[in-house]
Amino acid sequence: MFERILGIILDPYKVDLCQINRGLNAIEVTHAISQPLPLEIKGDRIKEIGALIRDVCSRNHIRPDVIHSAIPCASSMFRHIHLPFSDMNKIGRVYPYEVEQTLPCSLDDIVMDFHIIQTNRQSGTDILVAILPKKTLEEHIEILKYAGLEPWVTTLEPFGLLFLYQSLLSKKENRVEGIIDLGEKKATIVLVDHDRILSARQMDLDEKEAEISNICDQIGLTLTSFITDSGKPVEKIILTGDNVHISRLETLISERLGIDTEVLSSYKRLPLKLPETGLGRSPFLPAPLGLCLGKRFRKGAAWNFRQGNYSYQKTYTLPRKQVFVLAIFLILLITLGSMNMVARSKFYRNRLLLLEDEAKRTLSHTLPKAKWGPETITWLKKEIEKESKIQEQYAGFFNQGPNTLDLLRELSIRIPKEYDIFIQEILYQQDRVRIKGRVETFEMLDKVKQGLGKSKIFQGIKVEKADIKGQGNQVSFNLLLELK
Repeated sequence: MFERILGIILDPYKVDLCQINRGLNAIEVTHAISQPLPLEIKGDRIKEIGALIRDVCSRNHIRPDVIHSAIPCASSMFRHIHLPFSDMNKIGRVYPYEVEQTLPCSLDDIVMDFHIIQTNRQSGTDILVAILPKKTLEEHIEILKYAGLEPWVTTLEPFGLLFLYQSLLSKKENRVEGIIDLGEKKATIVLVDHDRILSARQMDLDEKEAEISNICDQIGLTLTSFITDSGKPVEKIILTGDNVHISRLETLISERLGIDTEVLSSYKRLPLKLPETGLGRSPFLPAPLGLCLGKRFRKGAAWNFRQGNYSYQKTYTLPRKQVFVLAIFLILLITLGSMNMVARSKFYRNRLLLLEDEAKRTLSHTLPKAKWGPETITWLKKEIEKESKIQEQYAGFFNQGPNTLDLLRELSIRIPKEYDIFIQEILYQQDRVRIKGRVETFEMLDKVKQGLGKSKIFQGIKVEKADIKGQGNQVSFNLLLELK
């Protein structure tokens, strides 16, 4: 039993997809695809990019159960806010008004979410607020919907790197470390403290800035600014991504900035299960992989822009009124079903009692001196019920011949009442009746045979077996009665 999770990041110039199968004890990376997007789009951007993504998923048999998507952080703004309290509900209500004072636009034009950096009951709470234009989020969701993908979570790219760091790399020490995802056209810098993003920045790399020396200088400026504002040193840098110059950057950072640097550029370094073929030649996509591994998307722990009007749940759930009506209907249905089961059980119990009473009345009116064994009672119940169904089904169409009651009535009339007969079994077939029982003497058996021979419904009586058995030297017999 496993769950297929897709992590997808939609850049202006490419789309990165990574899918994993998450089992009980193992995580297997099944797909890692980086698909370039057209430089110029003449038609509808949403439809053209959506169709391209849908085609990529179809060709590679990508059919996820859960989708986590991310938007590059270049499209967003960040604000550090300090609030003098730690109650989550209160933070959720107050922080938008604190952020509004620093924005160049109206709250109606943006969506935002917060991530707790530090909380203390005495000093309050520090949060990092991510702000995203509504148009950017709407376009992102519409493109994926057109591709047949409905993301459960939509966050920013830095959280993909944080979840990768948390799941696979973190030594769970309270210290600041940097994760730098170095691509061909951009570099994403994320500073983390175990499970919190302290700062995030994206650098777009043109031809000049793409030089390794310039990249190192920009990273140095970012780290210096953070250290100045927070007073916390950055103790390690983890370099990842698909840039071919990543190993040279590792050397420059170590020499110029004096920070311990490590390169992570292969799936083989991670504790994951890989397919036997194919993925070794695929690009290493750290941020989409981290989105697949992420679990902590609860409020305050990670940015998730699928809230309110953009909520994933709103697409798939019914309005409250319909849910309430549906719940009432299901309760009524279950109640009626339970009442029907009780009524049916009472009906069958009463039916069984009626059958037993009918069998006893029949026995009291036929062969009143005969001693009936338990097998005969069971047979009578089955025969009476079967006969009743046949008579109901075929009544008025044709004559079915002598029924069970006719047979018992005939036996009662033709067998001498002064004789003590013990009947063990009566087997009524289509054209014959077999009777098994005991009488006192062979002479009494002959009298029984002669009496049955006078019946109008029997055309032949044959003694199949007659011998002396049991206590009192009684005669056990088997009689075969052929019906006319």
